[in-house]
Amino acid sequence: MNLQKPNRMGNVIPHQNTFPFGKNTSSVTISQLVPKMRISRLEVIVLEKDEDYVISKLKTPIYSLYVADKTASVVMAYFGDSARNINIGDVLRLENV
Repeated sequence: MNLQKPNRMGNVIPHQNTFPFGKNTSSVTISQLVPKMRISRLEVIVLEKDEDYVISKLKTPIYSLYVADKTASVVMAYFGDSARNINIGDVLRLENV
């Protein structure tokens, strides 16, 4: 029985376990990210947080967060006032983004 299937880009990925009702339980890592990729689940730790700045047209604060997991690190842009509550050392879980 072949438990591998191609993803949208034609690459073969291992079969992914699912909860009842089809909820995907698989996680991705930072090293697996590609531009415009849909993320089912990603957990990262905040290493650094820059001061916010505002987009002049939308007046929305944007925070630059330097985050990492066990495979790599990346700078992440976080939009909105709720980012004020994020601190260095916090673990963030991104789901279905």
